[in-house]
Amino acid sequence: MKNILLKKLKNLKGKKIAVIGDIILDKYVYGDVDRISPEAPVPVVKVKSTDLKLGAAANVAKNIISLGGTPILIGLIGEDSNGKIIRDLLLKEGIEPYFLIIKQDFISILKERVIGLNQQVVRIDYDPPENNFRIVNQVMERLEKTEPDAVIIEDYNKGLIYTAMISKVTKWCKDKGIFTVADPHPTRSCTFYRGVDAITPNSNEAKALLHLKNTPSPEEMTRMISSKCGTDITLITRGAQGMLLFHRGKYHFIPTRARKVYDVTGAGDTVVALFTMANVSGFSPLQAAQLANYGASYVVTVMGTASVNEMILKEMINGR
Repeated sequence: MKNILLKKLKNLKGKKIAVIGDIILDKYVYGDVDRISPEAPVPVVKVKSTDLKLGAAANVAKNIISLGGTPILIGLIGEDSNGKIIRDLLLKEGIEPYFLIIKQDFISILKERVIGLNQQVVRIDYDPPENNFRIVNQVMERLEKTEPDAVIIEDYNKGLIYTAMISKVTKWCKDKGIFTVADPHPTRSCTFYRGVDAITPNSNEAKALLHLKNTPSPEEMTRMISSKCGTDITLITRGAQGMLLFHRGKYHFIPTRARKVYDVTGAGDTVVALFTMANVSGFSPLQAAQLANYGASYVVTVMGTASVNEMILKEMINGR
């Protein structure tokens, strides 16, 4: 299997992938902790440095371009300072911001993480005040100008993705024979994503999508997800337990390759990017899942959102 994956890696280059979803700016504040605040029982972090990274759908796009593909990023940002930072970071990565939707009254989404003693002390979320933005026509106008090999729906439940949009996007894709994948949010239900070809939840998201109180076996969970979502392929990421793929009535366990886990932020972004690209690049769903597993096993060893490239994948596959 390793030789097959290595041989097919070159097929990823040039694939055009549309990514429709929430765009987040990730800010990391690093510092030292040597005392507790006299004002409250919380650590005092002396800031040493800060870092700004692309998150959510923008991080998926970053993974796609680092693998030699062409991302078409369709998302919503504000006409504010964070929106400008997002555009600048995209351009720095070589990602064209042409398809972004820019709204003057929208607050660009920011997640700020404070890191002390090599661990996250607190996360501060700056979300838009509204919860739903009915801009499906603007999304479709942009999508219809493209000819992607696949479409990823990257849902962080920040207001962009809703049922009418998914219905229109998946219908357009089915009419054109375009592969669709959803990276879901746990506040949704399976029927919310009905129409996509594949879905890539983690274990907690899968349980939440099914609205289950009890946790069934991993096999039963993947079967239920496929049935209720109507997907041909379900890939559940299970942390230290690896991944479980359900395709055409068969289950495939894929053990994790990670030697250490430092930060799981963005691992799902890498999985959906790699899995989608591989599925439209001559990989079988099982081979695509195994490739995604190698990619995820790398990014969890890096603090903050990270991306993989061909060289990293070759090293991971070869066990270096």
